[in-house]
Amino acid sequence: MASGMESPRSPLSNSKKEGEVWPVWKLVLIALPQLSVQVLWGFIGPHSAPYMQHLGAGAVLATLNNVAGPITGFFTGPIVGATSDSLTSKFGRRRPVILTGLILLWIAGMLFAGAEHIFPLNQCGAVGPAAVLERNGTNATDATDATRRLSEAEPDVVPCTALFFAAPMYWVMDVTINILQTPHRALVADLASPHQQVPMQVVFVFMMSVGNFVAFSIMQIYTKPVDHMLELMFGICLLNTLFVAIQFLVARERPLN
Repeated sequence: MASGMESPRSPLSNSKKEGEVWPVWKLVLIALPQLSVQVLWGFIGPHSAPYMQHLGAGAVLATLNNVAGPITGFFTGPIVGATSDSLTSKFGRRRPVILTGLILLWIAGMLFAGAEHIFPLNQCGAVGPAAVLERNGTNATDATDATRRLSEAEPDVVPCTALFFAAPMYWVMDVTINILQTPHRALVADLASPHQQVPMQVVFVFMMSVGNFVAFSIMQIYTKPVDHMLELMFGICLLNTLFVAIQFLVARERPLN
C-alpha cells in the first residue's frame, strides 16, 4: 500500500483513543444498566398475563399477548443496532439511542401500568365470586351451604377500556425496552480492548442473573403485585434511570466520523 494512503478507521477507533485500555471497574459500571433492564424483563414477564386478566382479558388472550417480546425484539434489535452503528451525533453513537429508549420506556411503562387508573375499572374487570352469587340471586340454606357455593363460584370477567389500552401499550413498551437495551452491550464492546471482550460478556451474563434475582425479590413486596403495577413499574423505571445516569457519567464516546 502506498505511504500516502490511509487504512480505513474501524468503528472501535471512533469510540476510544488508539491503544487506550479502560479499567475493568469502569466497564462494569457502563454495563450496569443491563442489570436494571433484566429486572424489568424479569418482573414484567410473569406479571403481564395476570395483569391483563386483572383488567378483564381471558386467560388465552392474556397469555397470547406475551408474544410481543420475541416479535418486537426480532425486528427492533437489528434496526436499532444498525441505526446506532451509523449514528453521527456529537454525543456518540450509543448514548443518544439509550436516552431515547429510556424516555420512551418511562412513557410506555407508565401508561401500561397505569391503565386502570387512566380508565377506572368500575363495572368492568374481574368480578369476584361473592358478587356473582349476589347478582344471580343464589340463596343458601345455611352458612355451610353458602360457604360451599362461594368457593365453587367462578369469577366473571368483563373486558373494559383499560384492557384495550394496556394490551397494545404492552407491545409499545416491549419495543422501547429493546431500544434501551440493544446499545448497552455495543457501548461496552466499543470501549473494551480485545482481551476484555470475553470477560465483559461474562459480566453481562452475571448482571442478568442478578437482575433476575432482584426482580424476584420485588415480586415479594406485595402479596398480589398486579394490584400495585403502577408503583412497581415506577420503581423499576427509576432504577433504570439511575443506572443509565451512572453509565453516562463514566462512558466517553467519540463522535463517528
